Amino acid sequence: MAHERTYWTQRLAKVAPLEYLAFQQGDKRLHAALVAAGLRPRRVTVEIDRPASLARCLRRHMTTAQLDELRELLQPTD
Repeated sequence: MAHERTYWTQRLAKVAPLEYLAFQQGDKRLHAALVAAGLRPRRVTVEIDRPASLARCLRRHMTTAQLDELRELLQPTD
């Protein structure tokens, strides 16, 4: 695990020096800096047993275009 953290820290420093600086100064956690640098995807945890809660979470974190694409993907196919 420590090796993986070292790898990502070094990669961040090389690819996105400003994000690395924010991480080093304690302004961002490593994962947040990696997401901002485009090195890791954004992720959220959702409660799937409550559809209303799931919908609120998705609306909060997704763009209109992403929601439209999701709606299309959720349509039944024949």
